[in-house]
Amino acid sequence: ADQERAGRWKKRIPFIALVGLVLALGLAIALPRFMAGGASGCAVLGGEWLSENASGRLACVFYDG
Repeated sequence: ADQERAGRWKKRIPFIALVGLVLALGLAIALPRFMAGGASGCAVLGGEWLSENASGRLACVFYDG
């Protein structure tokens, strides 16, 4: 019984790894986008929360250097 259970887990490992990789990539893309949606999250990412002159919209801005 233990051998059968171990064999089933060996078959599941590639799928678990694939789901983990997709989840990690998705969070790497989505998390900074949501964090930059507010002033405190923008500051944590190293940006500045500024207002655009023409429309007054707020944005997280990153300066080089």
